[in-house]
Amino acid sequence: MGLPESPQEILASTIDHHHCLNGGIDRLHTGVCGCSVYLFDLLTVKKNLKSKIRSAGLITIITILFTEVASRFLFPQPISGSWQILQKSGLVTNRGEGKALHSHFSTPTIEYKFDKFFSRIHSERINSLPETSCKILVLGDSFTFGWLVSDKELFINKLEVSLNSPHKQPSTSRARSIHFINVAKGGWGLADFSAYIDDYKEIIPSSFDAIAIFVNSDDANRAVKSDLYIHAKKGLIRAPATADTQKFVKEIIQNSIINNLYQFLLERYNIVRLIRSLALYKTPLRANTISSQPLSSSDSIHAEWLQSDSSKEEKSLINSLIKKISVNAKSIGIPVFFTYIGSASPKSLHGINREYIGQWGSDQLRLHDIPHDFSLISNAPVYDSRGVIKGDGHPNDIGHSEISRSILESTNAPNFSSFVTSTCE
Repeated sequence: MGLPESPQEILASTIDHHHCLNGGIDRLHTGVCGCSVYLFDLLTVKKNLKSKIRSAGLITIITILFTEVASRFLFPQPISGSWQILQKSGLVTNRGEGKALHSHFSTPTIEYKFDKFFSRIHSERINSLPETSCKILVLGDSFTFGWLVSDKELFINKLEVSLNSPHKQPSTSRARSIHFINVAKGGWGLADFSAYIDDYKEIIPSSFDAIAIFVNSDDANRAVKSDLYIHAKKGLIRAPATADTQKFVKEIIQNSIINNLYQFLLERYNIVRLIRSLALYKTPLRANTISSQPLSSSDSIHAEWLQSDSSKEEKSLINSLIKKISVNAKSIGIPVFFTYIGSASPKSLHGINREYIGQWGSDQLRLHDIPHDFSLISNAPVYDSRGVIKGDGHPNDIGHSEISRSILESTNAPNFSSFVTSTCE
């Protein structure tokens, strides 16, 4: 007879079931009977535990699947990966490499790609550019970044294509190809532009021929609210990076392993996107919650906010930031040019924004020897409702085409085209 294999066979070969069941008086049999019952109980508990674990796992999976399906039905959230990085200096930039997916309720999913300058251009393009090409560093906010718009439709890329066309090139055999490196990031303002130049002024001269800053309608107000600088009596001082809960969470998410997992979950699971929306906005994102009109006609802008005037402190801060950009640009020998993209008319601008893009701001730029073209303020917005992403407010491909066309057609002296042409000769 072979060796017993199952627990039942083991029990059968080591005990006398007759004595166990009938309370035999033999001490040996009694001991064996007790051991057998104990062993049998252990096997039963183990079997029940495995069954409970399987049941709990199945219930968990079903609950997660139900929650995901229910969230997609009740609160569908657009796909939006993570591409922001908090630098040690406190400046928030785009990713330095990799990619991220982004969509809205009314748009297809767009894939953003990033390179070592935190720009929205794949690193392979940087490496493949001819050494003799004219590289211009582009700073701006989400409009310049190209929020929810594919690479080829960005007004920056349309400007690049146009300025590289044969009839735009100077009549010289030494004419260089022009390339814009788009470092713009959503939510940036004048303080962020200054901070980027401040942080990377040591590498800018060896990498770029010029800096182009594209001004939008809220750049000045964002600078006032920014915590990147302290405006003291002695002048503008870079504020030390502060620690708060939001920044602490960003630092954790930036860990490569955690970030990859976070990115994976965000791009595939609606429930994760819903949780993020609740954490950031206290409410789920919904379609058509933002005006589909250009900023000048948006009914989401409050009249009392528009009627507010700028203060002396705000003007002083903006002037100091302009001065700092000018001083840094001169110190590294890189020309800089400001261009207003024509996204909003004066009547739709907050006090300090209205001053900045108006005559006062133009005077400050001249005071600090910064060439600029704010002429599009006279016919802004340069696109109508057809040029706006429905329910989002950013310009779509039509809006970007109109911005590009308006900038190229500017007759102001100087203008963006003349600046680029003279820089890249």
